[in-house]
Amino acid sequence: MPVDQRLELHQLLPALVEGRLIPPDIAQRLLALPASNTQHPLETIAAHGPDLETLTAWLAQHAGQPYLRIDPLKIDVAAVVPLMSHAFAQRHAILAVAVDAHTVTVASAQPLVSSWEAGLAQVLKRSIKRVVANPQDIARCISEF
Repeated sequence: MPVDQRLELHQLLPALVEGRLIPPDIAQRLLALPASNTQHPLETIAAHGPDLETLTAWLAQHAGQPYLRIDPLKIDVAAVVPLMSHAFAQRHAILAVAVDAHTVTVASAQPLVSSWEAGLAQVLKRSIKRVVANPQDIARCISEF
């Protein structure tokens, strides 16, 4: 099983330059910044030009996972909130966005981190469908729900 790997700025920049989402001079400027443990790498990049939602959609495609733009009005809060504790959601920066008899759809902005999946699937007795969503939307919904 692959080891979880949180996204890091220096790992994303070459692919973003290659995909022409950011120019090389911005990438060099971003590489010179001190590492932030509190901000998602996409948020750091978005502060220097590209739209965060565009970057999130790019990340989803880059990671081979579906992209979801979170619309809080389309989430059945009463159905998804009991699926995981607030602390668990906050610790893993994940958000349950949909549930049915067999599957729970979970939004994450860390597509290479999956250590939480197996335990959650076992507890919920449902399979997990992952989607990539904007890290700010996930954090906002975790605190609001």
